[in-house]
Amino acid sequence: MSSSGSKPEAPLLVRPYPTSFEDPANSITSTDPSTTGKWYHTNEHSQNPLLLRAGLTPPQKIGTVVGTSGIWGFALGAYEGGRKASMQYLAEHMHKLPTTHEGWYFYHKHKNYRVMLASIYRGTSYATKFMVICGAFSVMETAADVWKGDTDFMSTTVAALTTAGLFAAFNRLPRQSFRHALKIGLFGGLGIGVAQDMIHYMRDQPPYYVNWWRAYQKPAADSSPASS
Repeated sequence: MSSSGSKPEAPLLVRPYPTSFEDPANSITSTDPSTTGKWYHTNEHSQNPLLLRAGLTPPQKIGTVVGTSGIWGFALGAYEGGRKASMQYLAEHMHKLPTTHEGWYFYHKHKNYRVMLASIYRGTSYATKFMVICGAFSVMETAADVWKGDTDFMSTTVAALTTAGLFAAFNRLPRQSFRHALKIGLFGGLGIGVAQDMIHYMRDQPPYYVNWWRAYQKPAADSSPASS
């Protein structure tokens, strides 16, 4: 028992469908319909199964998002940087193209060297930017999930909208571009969030609003008069 002067820490309230990260299919079942939407207690965010997204814990999700965005950013930046460097090198040497086999050999050698350096530089730059932006989005989404104690499309939408606003403000975009960035964040976050909610629903882990709607509809169905 705790001392009389100390106050026990209030537990976090979460809903009861999966009971562990290790086995998301392990669900609490009950034949009593009144248990729909009830809550159980846990003090550990790391053990809260309701913070799972696509079967990943919050640290796994953040790491996956950051790593994947870095790979895509590097690939996009390397392609863009290499293409521009190749065109620039061709434009710079258009008036003095080589005329011998040896000259063409060194031409392509220097060109490939320039293209490789530009690809690495631009790829690293893009990867860093992508990782920062996507990492900030993922962290804000997780923070919203932890604050609410559950995952749904609202956390994703708020995180995407906030990230878009910060990006536009940091880059000092003009008003029209600022509004365009907010629209991308709003509809992009809404689409991603609804897609994740659909995945949870197909895995028999419906979002809270689905359980709420079911619990709301059941008393109405029970109170309706039986058909003769």
